[in-house]
Amino acid sequence: PKNQFEEPLNSTDLVDIVIVYAKSDYDIALRYQEWLKGIACASNIRDIKVELYTDHMFPDNDVQVVEEVVNKSMRVVMLLSKNFTKEINLCLFKEEAIGLTRLQEVPSDEQMSLFASAIMKRKKDSIRPVHTCPRQKRSYRNPVGLSALRGFEFYDKNPSQKYEEDMAKQFLKGAREDRNFHAAELRRHQAFNNPTVTQPLNETNTRDDYNKSFP
Repeated sequence: PKNQFEEPLNSTDLVDIVIVYAKSDYDIALRYQEWLKGIACASNIRDIKVELYTDHMFPDNDVQVVEEVVNKSMRVVMLLSKNFTKEINLCLFKEEAIGLTRLQEVPSDEQMSLFASAIMKRKKDSIRPVHTCPRQKRSYRNPVGLSALRGFEFYDKNPSQKYEEDMAKQFLKGAREDRNFHAAELRRHQAFNNPTVTQPLNETNTRDDYNKSFP
């Protein structure tokens, strides 16, 4: 994976979750970001990185930002609302993100490296919608491409709050595990080109092997 400047990504470039939202829903996005971080802290999921897609680490360009988010983030959540469906740039973001993740065909294992295969398979399950109001009060339709995905819910007085917190915990844990694995693999690949770089994994390490060392 590369960044907007066509430079190889470093392990420090990776994040766990990126939140995509309508400009009018900025306050909701901030609350959701803090809510996820709070769950991670309470669950002892250390060093979690949850960012907004408008953060300075991503390009201020409607085209470039999509690929950058998909490449750097283990998971992408989209805060669905009436405002979300009205913003043309978000419709384009959603379509491009789906094209870069769910619609890409994964070649056979013989045609690509284990790391490349892991990246593509991770991307296929990376996007999740988040509903910002109860079903009976939604004044928007599920955008095409997201309706088949199991969505999260985030709004006040949610009767299923405990269930949502448990789901978020598993979501965060999976994202962090993927980031640990991808970061280690990036460092390992860099070690081949620069012998002074410490190589954290040997050739036989797998994602599961690596994550066993992280509580």
